[in-house]
Amino acid sequence: MSLAKLNAGVAGLDKELVPFEATRVWSCRWNSGGRLNDGGDFNLMGRSSFTSFLKATSQIPTSLTKGRQTAPLVPTGIGFQPIYLTFASHSQQVTLRLDEYGSGAVTNGVLSGNPSLGWLGYFLAV
Repeated sequence: MSLAKLNAGVAGLDKELVPFEATRVWSCRWNSGGRLNDGGDFNLMGRSSFTSFLKATSQIPTSLTKGRQTAPLVPTGIGFQPIYLTFASHSQQVTLRLDEYGSGAVTNGVLSGNPSLGWLGYFLAV
């Protein structure tokens, strides 16, 4: 799945992973055939935890992405597929990819960063 296509037209991707104030976040994991295997709704985690997750996301140290816009090739089992996180407001959305079995990085296709254990803890709470 190409982040360039998913995030086309989103301004500020070179400044922040999520360049607007998100009000919703959900996750999806797709298999190698393009079918949805798994997903979660971060809005169900409670307002305080949700706000903390958004803050932790904005604090991930980032640098410009070098290389691919699409997920790296990995074994085809569901546990090896990258996770896509979609952050949305009433008028915008941006999708991040978490390569949890590759580099461990999270990217919007322009910026990449390595999330902290605290961020991963929020992520795993969903």
